[in-house]
Amino acid sequence: MAECHRATTQKFGNGAAREASRIIAKQRSEHDHAGRWCKDVGCPAEPRWMGEESDERVGHGEALDLFRRWTMPELLDAERSFKWTIRGMLVDPTYGMVGGERKVLKSHVLTFLGLAVASGVSLFGQFTVDEPAPVVLYVGEGGRVPWTNRAERIAEAMAIGKLRDVPLHPLFETAPVTSLRFKETLERDLAEVRPGLVAVDPWYAFHGAASNASNLFEEGALLTSLSTPCLDAGASLIVASHFNKTGTGRGLDRITQSGGQEWSDSWLLLSHRVAPDVESGHFNLLLEVGSRQWGGSTWELDLELGRFDQELGEFDGAINWELRRHRPGQDPEDDTAKLAILERLADMPWTFTKTEVIDKTAGKATCARDAFNALAKAGKIVAEPLQHTEGGRKVKRSLWATADQPRPDVGPGSTELVL
Repeated sequence: MAECHRATTQKFGNGAAREASRIIAKQRSEHDHAGRWCKDVGCPAEPRWMGEESDERVGHGEALDLFRRWTMPELLDAERSFKWTIRGMLVDPTYGMVGGERKVLKSHVLTFLGLAVASGVSLFGQFTVDEPAPVVLYVGEGGRVPWTNRAERIAEAMAIGKLRDVPLHPLFETAPVTSLRFKETLERDLAEVRPGLVAVDPWYAFHGAASNASNLFEEGALLTSLSTPCLDAGASLIVASHFNKTGTGRGLDRITQSGGQEWSDSWLLLSHRVAPDVESGHFNLLLEVGSRQWGGSTWELDLELGRFDQELGEFDGAINWELRRHRPGQDPEDDTAKLAILERLADMPWTFTKTEVIDKTAGKATCARDAFNALAKAGKIVAEPLQHTEGGRKVKRSLWATADQPRPDVGPGSTELVL
């Protein structure tokens, strides 16, 4: 009846749909054909409007019209073993997101992940691949040449012998996931490649305008429309997305746009432990692995990409990494607070007192205070007694900056800072 109601609403409006639903409800004995439509069984009492309505199921078969109803013996006898795609990271099958802050190397990590699954080589020397499988990667940023250069360097760092023989299949064109072009491309790739993993990087490049990004239900339905055919084909799905700009802390709720956190079965979240040195290619990251099926783990990942070559528009040099467990008892929010403090004092040195820095740092005050004290103890930030304006008058206070800032020099008898 819900199908009838929806068809009537589309054709005649809500009023007619409600009336038709009432009529059918009153005559249920005539129109209840074990869940099948009147037209499927040649019902002589089929309402005229139902006969005129086009059948959207043509070419799909009955299996898509009804949910599968299980008996307990069927459930108990069905295959239900727990499997891994990447042990300790991604179960098989699963779906979810790689999310993170800006310049946190999401695309690099996703390329590492794709090469690991396709080649069978362990990821970062820690996460083993139980059974190698082909990978399909939809690349929406950068283009063919930068991605190929990056994949070649990462494969060399992973000691993958012959990259030519690795069944990793990138695509470099974009279209909304709701478009016929994307749907048929995905259908082709699932049938021909039979991948164990499908990755979309980044999500916004394939999102399209058909869904309201702030609507939880529309976004959830959109993501589900992408994951369902992958899971039906036996493939896991990973989508790369950004953290929102206005949030604080970490966790799935930082993923930009609605729906992603509710939809995700697995997730990899990346954030900076300290400010990155982009020019030299030094990145100290926090990698949070999570799953609704098995729990999760937190790691410190240091990636060295070599210097950034402005002519190539890409990092150039040997890639190295170090992965270790996040130190027990250390609050991941502490790293976020440290990064925020370092960035503020680098941008505006010798401007703020300790109290002002802590007050301006998002998150818990106790976390910000502990982070400040740790940075000061480690010599990462330093203070000088300087003139500071408070309530319209100048007083001497300890003002702070990062340790690499030049010390201020105050001239004799002057109340202004000379840097």
